[in-house]
Amino acid sequence: MSVYQDSFNKYTYQSPMKSTTSKLPEDREYSDTRYQESPGTKLLKYVKSEYFGQKTEPVKEFVVKMLEENEKLSKENYDLHKSNTQFEEFLRNNEMETLNKDNFVGYRGQEISQYDCRMLQMESEEVRAARIEKMLDRDTQDLVEYVKWITNDLGLLRDRVRIAEKIINDLRKSGEESVESLLNNLYTQKKRQEEVEQEADNLRDVINTKEYEISIKEEEVNKLKRLIELETSEKETEIKRIRHDIDEQQKVLDNQRKIIQELQILNDFTQQDMIKVSKDLQKRNQEKTDLQLRYYDQDQETTNLKFKQNTLEEQLHSMKSQYLNTQGINPQSMLNKNASEKQSPRSGKKEHGRSRSQLAVFYVQ
Repeated sequence: MSVYQDSFNKYTYQSPMKSTTSKLPEDREYSDTRYQESPGTKLLKYVKSEYFGQKTEPVKEFVVKMLEENEKLSKENYDLHKSNTQFEEFLRNNEMETLNKDNFVGYRGQEISQYDCRMLQMESEEVRAARIEKMLDRDTQDLVEYVKWITNDLGLLRDRVRIAEKIINDLRKSGEESVESLLNNLYTQKKRQEEVEQEADNLRDVINTKEYEISIKEEEVNKLKRLIELETSEKETEIKRIRHDIDEQQKVLDNQRKIIQELQILNDFTQQDMIKVSKDLQKRNQEKTDLQLRYYDQDQETTNLKFKQNTLEEQLHSMKSQYLNTQGINPQSMLNKNASEKQSPRSGKKEHGRSRSQLAVFYVQ
């Protein structure tokens, strides 16, 4: 019993679990085991917390610590498996002894029952350890992925540090004495740059406003140019028309000047001939009166002759009608035809006589 107890205590696995006690309704205490947080869970909580990157413990040391705890837990799991194997071997040996020694059956049975209880406890511990191992493997994989991410991030940070060191070296080459003065100068330059950018934005706004106003003015200027061109074309057309009218008026004036000159020449000749014309006019007036008297006498004779002619025509007409009636011809159409043939020459003579009489009256006046 003591040998087994020593071996059991030697290979007992101290699992990373915390036990809590609580009261049952019958005032009995029982042990409740809960899993402690795995290293991967701790690391993820640490990354998600607001203290990430602010604590004094570096990330590399934290990862090394988690790996050491994982290795320690794997070693304890191996020891637990080894002790379980030894305990199974001890049980097999104990069963052989119970078959040979019947006087120790009661005592051995009690020990075996105790061993069975301990075996069940160890099996449950082994199951828990296997679960913890799986969880640790998963957390280890997460940790490896996180370490890869951290490595990439560290590479980016190294690049940034190199760039920052290069900038600091360039700033030191500029003549500054310390990094603080460089940072202050950089801050001042940054503020100045922001002010300049603000002024540039304001100037851009002003330029955009002026460009818009200029575009509006250009449109107005184009409208005025088109209006001026239209008015200019209309004025040019009007000027051409006026020039054409002036040319025509000038031609008319030239013609009138020529007519005036001719009239002046004619006037010179007519003034000399007026006396002769007046004398001739008196003679002609006397002749006109004589002609009027003769015309009156001829008019009377013409009237008598016309009366006689009409009488003869009536007699001739009656004779033709009698002749046509005897021959069976329509006399009315023949009369109309003869009348039209006879009236046309006589009317011409009459009109000619009247025009001559009117001309004689005009000369008398």
